[in-house]
Order: sequence, then structure tokens, then C-alpha cells
Amino acid sequence: MVLSARQLTAKISKSKNIKALQSLYQLHGDRMDRLHLSALLHRCGQVPKSEVGLPVWLKEVVGRLHCDAKTPRELASGLWALAKLRAMAEAEEWLKELPEEREWKPQELSNTLWALATLSLKEEMWYKTLAQWSTKRMESMEGQHLANISWALATVSHEDEIWFSALHKEMSRRREMNDLHLEPKQLANIFWAMSKLGFRGSLLWQLGDDLSRPGRLDHFQGRDLAALVRAYASLEVLHEGLFRSVASAAQKTLTSFSSQDLQNLSWAYALAMRFGLWPNPDLRSGEDLEVDGHVAPDLRRSQTPSLLVAGASSNRDDKNGHFDEVIEVAGGLSEVAVAVAGLEADRPG
Repeated sequence: MVLSARQLTAKISKSKNIKALQSLYQLHGDRMDRLHLSALLHRCGQVPKSEVGLPVWLKEVVGRLHCDAKTPRELASGLWALAKLRAMAEAEEWLKELPEEREWKPQELSNTLWALATLSLKEEMWYKTLAQWSTKRMESMEGQHLANISWALATVSHEDEIWFSALHKEMSRRREMNDLHLEPKQLANIFWAMSKLGFRGSLLWQLGDDLSRPGRLDHFQGRDLAALVRAYASLEVLHEGLFRSVASAAQKTLTSFSSQDLQNLSWAYALAMRFGLWPNPDLRSGEDLEVDGHVAPDLRRSQTPSLLVAGASSNRDDKNGHFDEVIEVAGGLSEVAVAVAGLEADRPG
């Protein structure tokens, strides 16, 4: 049966697994153009898979797409699929050259950076260039784009002050206009990225106020709650209202917490209690962050790595000799309750 171009596209999008896509390619591959091949590769990244890497027929698809210069959409879509398939060798080959800046859209920038970081590809110039282009398009980006790009840069430890300074300002602007729409996971990923690279600012306090209001954490899952307070604790920003609200929400959703979520939650509360990370609204403990010679007063870098981050990657004791005790505080609701009770008992007068 000979399929039209539109029917072929529909068949690709409706295929449920790799075997169905392979069969489709074997029957109609000689009639597939670049749009079909790109869609086929992208669909392979979406469907369930049982092996890492590419089968021979899919390598052929990738090879056919290499023939001509890629559009941003082709490059981003293909690289995303290769990241999902854990095909690092093919992904490295995919990165020949960047299309011109004017051709890129936010979704393509987001997908490309996410894929690069997922595969841990050390393409420093790509990160730098794509982050610069992303910053210029930030006002038109959705929450998922902001979260993916921030996560990607932090994952490969690319300390892009320009992106994070612009992100801080853009999120503050949207918040003031009541137009900051971020899903819990997106917000958690952004805060995780900021904490990993040591960025903090007044936005943390403002969003802490927002999230402390009744009902604001109702849609947060265990992982998101744990990531939220872990980021605040690692940046040494103890927003007491937020920590109490998260503790209250955690009591209602404890069964959704994985063991890692519980450990992160316990670390955050234990460290907040142990090391006295009390609120410091003027944020003067960090250095002003200069971006292109201009000080960004609302965003600051921590002068020293936080105890949480340092401890998580090292076996050494902290300066007070207490870190080994804190690291053992992992478990469930009882540790959270003890930590919160300690915050209340030690609350400054």
C-alpha cells in the first residue's frame, strides 16, 4: 500500500513502540523526506525503549539527516531524541555547527540545552552561545523553558551569571505583574539550579512569602517540597514561614516521598536547626554579582559553598564537628517534626 506524505506522517506519530517505527521505516523509508525522518527520530525518543543506543536501522536514519545543514528545529528535535535514547556518540556527531541566531525559538533552545546536559556533553562554547541567545529571548519564554535551561546550565556547572541575573529580574518582573506561572517541578528545578551554582537574591524571600500562603503548596509532590527547602537551606536562606508550610504539607503527603526525598527534607531541616540559618533580609553575606561591569543588586553569589552542598559531596566533618550527626538525620516525619520543634524553641526573641 502506498501512503501519501500526510498519511506517512500520521503513521509515525501514532506508532506506539520502536518495533512499529522500525517496520514503518523498512516499508516506506525510501519515500521518507527530511520532515518524515526528523519526525521518526523524534518519535523514537518518545516511545518506550528497552535498550540504550541506536539499532542499525536508526543509525541509518541519523546518517541520512546528516547530509544537509540542519534547521534549529531539526537539530533540537534530533538531539533531544538522541539524549532520550542515550546515544552519546551519535549526539556528538550531530553537533556539527549551529544555525544562525535569528532562526532559533525558545523551545528549540530549551530542548538543545537540556539534551546537551542530559548527555553530559562538554561543549562549553555551545552552552555559552545558547545561553546568550536564550537570555535575549527570555521575555517570550514559558516556565518550562526557564526551568530546562537553568537545570541544564547547573547540571554541567556552567556558571552563567548573565542568564541567572536576567532570570532573577524576569521572574521578579512577572511576579510583580501577577504573571509568574510556574509548575511546582519547574520552580523546584530553578531553585535547585540557583542553589547548585550559589545564586541567591531577594526573589527567594518574595516567593517564600507567596508559597507560605494557605493552599499554595497543595499541588506540590514530595520531590518538589524536598527540593524546595533543600535549595533554601543550601543557600542559607531560612524563610521560616516557608519551612513551616512545607513541614505542614509534608505531613499530608508523606507517602509520596521517596527515600531520597525524605533524606533531602531531613537534611534541610536539620541543617537549618543545627547551623542557625536565621532570616537575613538584607542578604549582605554574599558578594555583589557583576554582570558586564554592572552590579546586579538583587542577585548575589555565596562567598563559600554551603554546608549542605559541601557535605553532600565530601566525607569531611564541618568546622563544628557536627556534620556526621546531621548526615545521619534521615528518615521521615519524626525528623521533620523534631526539626520544626527545634526551630520554634530556638526562635530568636
